[in-house]
Amino acid sequence: MLTWWRLFPLAGFLLWLPVTVSPAPAGSEGGQRVRIPFSAGLFRYNKELPQKVVRARVMYGREGIRRESAGHGQGPRAVAILNFKQRKAWFVAPEREIYVEAPGADQPGVETGDMRQGVLSAVPCQAHGEGRRTGSRTHAGRRVEVWSCSGTGAGGQVLQYYDPELGLVVRQETADGHVEELREIRTGEQDSALFAPPRDFRKTSLRELFTGIVELPVYVEPRGEGGGESQTGPESDR
Repeated sequence: MLTWWRLFPLAGFLLWLPVTVSPAPAGSEGGQRVRIPFSAGLFRYNKELPQKVVRARVMYGREGIRRESAGHGQGPRAVAILNFKQRKAWFVAPEREIYVEAPGADQPGVETGDMRQGVLSAVPCQAHGEGRRTGSRTHAGRRVEVWSCSGTGAGGQVLQYYDPELGLVVRQETADGHVEELREIRTGEQDSALFAPPRDFRKTSLRELFTGIVELPVYVEPRGEGGGESQTGPESDR
């Protein structure tokens, strides 16, 4: 079982996609089922420092999920994509026109399963202890259910808003004031091209993605006229 969002933030990639790849159950066709496709802004902040907001953009379609971190220019700085149908996940650097495919996600018997926690979870209070619905309210212009989660470990109690029409958690607040929420939610079909890297982008390694160091191919010298490999240096002068 591989959890991609735990791997990539360790390397300084300020973009995560909370998805676990796990064995597919018997008889399962694999993939997710989205109730209503949509796009939204994703905001993360602490209530004590609301001016320090980390922004991202989420597209949730029938083919998969796409998350874009905010860039300094016109386009996103980094993109994470999970494709339900292809059972693949990619991390893309649009400005450099390169991408990395998450290893193993498309292997036989492996499914991009629904183990998401917090915002975008399909189940209220997933991995946050016991859940109890405490009421309803309006969030981002939409009617949502309010859920109180008992919490696990030192994190304490967690409050979540669950959108029954989207079938997803759209806001989460922890006991220490950390908030993650969807805003500017716009329902509608999403372009299938969003859920795969552009065809003209180059597939590369994690090392190049995070360090910018291009890995050169192994060099093999051409064979000489005598049938053996040509040599250079002191040995060839003897």
